[in-house]
Amino acid sequence: DDGFEIKRSIAEMNEHAKILEEENIGLAQKLVAVKQECQEQLKPLLEEQEEFFRRNNIASQVLEELNANLTRKEQEEAFLVKALNREIIIFNKYSLKVELYNHELDLLRERQQRS
Repeated sequence: DDGFEIKRSIAEMNEHAKILEEENIGLAQKLVAVKQECQEQLKPLLEEQEEFFRRNNIASQVLEELNANLTRKEQEEAFLVKALNREIIIFNKYSLKVELYNHELDLLRERQQRS
């Protein structure tokens, strides 16, 4: 009688093991399906992320170019300001010389008129 109980217990355990195995297979299939569904839902987000990174990269490149242009323009402006200042100094120098020559000419005329 004990042997029969043991056999029956073993049979029940085998039956439970089969049920658990079937449930495990079913859950594994559901897991695969859910994983595929998640991957499908992620595709548009990943595409948007890729587009965002692409645009961000373009924006960074444009910003670098603008900064380089700005630096170049600032250097050009500094060069032009120096050149303009140099021209102003030269102009002032010659203006003073002209003024001095005019003054000397006036003095010379005054001397001529006196004599």
